[in-house]
Parts: sequence; C-alpha cells; structure tokens
Amino acid sequence: TGERRERLAAWVTHQQNPYFARAAVNRVWANLFGTPLVSPIDNLDPEDNPSDRPPNLGDRVLTQLAKEFIAHGYDLRWLIRTIATSRVYQLASSAEFDITEAHEKAWAVYPLVRLRPEQVSGATLQAASVSTMNAQTHILLRLMKFGQENNFLKRYGDDGNNEFEEHGGTITQRLILMNGQLVSEKIKQNPLNSSTRIAWLAQDNAKAIEAAYLSVLTRRPTTAESEHFLKFMKDDNTMNRMQKLEDIYWALVNSTEFAWGH
Repeated sequence: TGERRERLAAWVTHQQNPYFARAAVNRVWANLFGTPLVSPIDNLDPEDNPSDRPPNLGDRVLTQLAKEFIAHGYDLRWLIRTIATSRVYQLASSAEFDITEAHEKAWAVYPLVRLRPEQVSGATLQAASVSTMNAQTHILLRLMKFGQENNFLKRYGDDGNNEFEEHGGTITQRLILMNGQLVSEKIKQNPLNSSTRIAWLAQDNAKAIEAAYLSVLTRRPTTAESEHFLKFMKDDNTMNRMQKLEDIYWALVNSTEFAWGH
C-alpha cells in the first residue's frame, strides 16, 4: 500500500529479498575496510555464485551479517557499530609473520588499501587543521572545506567508478599531492595551519616533530625518524623552524603511510 516510492521501498527491504541486505552490507564493509567481502562489490547475482561452489569466508560472513541486518530492521548504525567492534576490524595491517595476499583474503590481518580520493583530501585538511573538523565546526569553515575538497577531487580524479579496485594510484595523482594547491596551501606558513602553530608553540624541536607526526600520521615518530629530523632541524631559529616543519609536513603527507589505510 501507499505511494509508488513507499511500495518500492517495502519491496526492496522485504525479508524475503536477500539482495538488498547483502548489497548494503557488502558496501558498508568495503567503506570501512577499503575492500568488499565479495567481489565485484555490486554483483551479487546467484548465477555468478553457483550453489555447488563451497562458500568462502567472505560469502559466509556476508550471509550472516545480511541476516542480522534484516533482523535489526536495516539499522545502519547497528551494522557500522557491529563491524567496527569486531576483532577483524581491530587487527593491525602488520604481523610477525610474512603477510601475503592469502592472509588478507582470509581476514587474518587488516587489509592494506589505498585511501579513496575524498579520504585523501579529508585527511590532508584535517592534518593541517588546528582543531578537529566535524559537524560542530563553524558553517563557514565547513563550506570552505567543502570547496577545497571539490577542487581537489576534480584534479585528483574521482568518477565514483571502481573505487575499491586494488591499485596504487596514478602518476598524476602523486604529482598533485606533491605539487598541488591543496597541500601547498595547507602546509605553508599561516597562523591557521597546524604546522605554523606547532613551530610557534612547541617547547623544542623534538616536541615539534612529535606533534607533526601525531597530526599527520596519528602516531609518534620512531627513534630513527626522530633522530633523522632532529638533525634536519638543528637550527633553533624560529623562522628556520617554521620552514623546516613545513618541509616535514610535506614529506609526511606525501608518504606511503599517509595515503594507505592501515
């Protein structure tokens, strides 16, 4: 009953229609992990997944999560919370043994995947911001962030297709990160940029390097990294420190660690 849109919604989310739940779970999983449980992400046709083939781990997890998703009334918050609190989501991408593709397919480690373009722009803007940018941020700052992200995506390239394909990006994308407007604007000397504020307020060079790592990579530098950059920043001149911290920010934003999800 009801309008056509209401009837369509009722048909799509009917408990006897497993395809919607499977497609939704597969895409939410892919958004959180960077890779879907079953590939290709939107091809859940049973003809392409014959019943005589033993289901793999991804098939089994997808089927179980889809059933639970239906039972919880298609509650996306429940789905995201369930995945995020799972053991597999909390695994690291590193391990004591030599990681192979088989380990990632078996979800024995967190899959190492390239960030999508909008994640790269969002991470760059957040790393360069003095405070957290979220729904409580002033509307003017959010509008500015929206415009900067749109301009970046137009140049970086994001047509919405094949967003979960496993590839390392293009030469053009790397050049945009290295020489593009977004990164250069966000690391240059400016009181609104975190690199400048860190240079002003850090007690010493070691604290400045530590703050830069926490802002960009959300971790502290290793002993070797800290020693390397301490040599680089040995001049205590304030202007020199600002310029060198700008260079450190540039190096961290352009590192492989920054552009890949762990």
